[in-house]
Amino acid sequence: MQCQSAQELEKAKQVGVLAFESRSAYQVYLNKLPTWHLQGKIGITFPYQGKRKAASASIDWQQNNSDFDMDLSGPLGMGRFTIVKRPNQTVLTNHKGKEYYSTSPERLFYEHTGMAIPWSELSWWVRA
Repeated sequence: MQCQSAQELEKAKQVGVLAFESRSAYQVYLNKLPTWHLQGKIGITFPYQGKRKAASASIDWQQNNSDFDMDLSGPLGMGRFTIVKRPNQTVLTNHKGKEYYSTSPERLFYEHTGMAIPWSELSWWVRA
């Protein structure tokens, strides 16, 4: 995500009001949006061995229909993961270049990080 000035945000709001008659019309538009690109920072809290842990990462996510390519990296590029999801297979590549395969991005990420993140559902959250 990129920062915008207050003027740019106000202009975007005005365009949004004119372009979409209602929130439901906006949702219809989002549902038809097949491709998009997100860059930013993500913060995650999760249970780990009876305690709460927190992690953050830079994220570069390119979505194309139900397929996606995602690059996650911790501070200074440490702990880098790449996830590539296609219809019948997901590939996770760790910072050492080792590849792991599964049909589920959620299961694959959990097995290698201990974090349960609903990757397949997050595209709805991002677009909203």
